[in-house]
Order: sequence, then structure tokens, then C-alpha cells
Amino acid sequence: MKTRKKFDRERLREILESYNGNLRMFETLRSNSYEHALAAHSLEELDMLYSKIFAPGVSLKDTAKSCPRWPDGTKRAGKRPKASLLENIHDRFMAERGLNALTVEAERADAYGRAVRALPVEGQLKVLEKKYQAEVKSQENGGPITKEGWEQIERDLKLI
Repeated sequence: MKTRKKFDRERLREILESYNGNLRMFETLRSNSYEHALAAHSLEELDMLYSKIFAPGVSLKDTAKSCPRWPDGTKRAGKRPKASLLENIHDRFMAERGLNALTVEAERADAYGRAVRALPVEGQLKVLEKKYQAEVKSQENGGPITKEGWEQIERDLKLI
């Protein structure tokens, strides 16, 4: 059984975060994955891989032709990664970015809810009034409050 070279975890974290990924995501990959093999071989090559995958205007099929080869000691040593593998890596990063954005929004909404609940009832009503002034103004001008507007109002009223 071949042991893998250890790599600088802090440098790996920096590389991943520069592409909006994270170490936790990386650690969930199989130990024989292309990314793990590259990291064990050279963090610079891993960084180069990510820079190629996220380069604007270049297809992943074309990118595959210039990516680092699988390192020696791996099952696919010397071969280039397939475009489908690069697509999986790209999609995983994009999913992570989406989850991060949702987490930020959820935290923001939670903080907003806590702040509103901490106010006296009169203050809560003033906050809601200001928040929905645009919706009310739209209704005054003959336009109805949208379904989404009503759903948001209903969610906010549940906070109180």
C-alpha cells in the first residue's frame, strides 16, 4: 500500500478558498481522487487545475487537454483528466458556492428576525410598515400586491 505525500493544509485551504471552495468539501473526496492525487503531488498543479477549470470562455473539453496529468503512483498515471471529471469538479464548486450564498442569506434573515422580535410591538410594526411601503404604494397606484409580496408579509408576521 502506497502512502501519499502530506501537503501543506494551510496552503491547500488558501487555494480552495480563492476559488470559493473549502477544506471540508475537499476532505469529503475519495482519497484516490484526481484532486487528492494532485494535492499530494503538487499544490501548485492543483491551483493550476482550478484556474483552468474556472477560466472564462474556455470549454472544459479544451481545458482537459492542458490540465496536469494524473501523477505517478496513481491508477491513471500519465493520463489527462477527462472533461467529464473536470465538469464534476466545476459543478461541485458551483454547488458549494450556492450553498454558501444560501447560508449567508439564512443567517441574514435570522439576524433580521431576532432584531425585529427584540423591538416592542410598535417598533415591529414600524419596521414592517417601512419594509412594505413599496408594496402598499403599488397597491395605491392600482396595482395589486403580488403573491410573493403576500407570502413575504405572512412570513414576517409569523416572526412577531
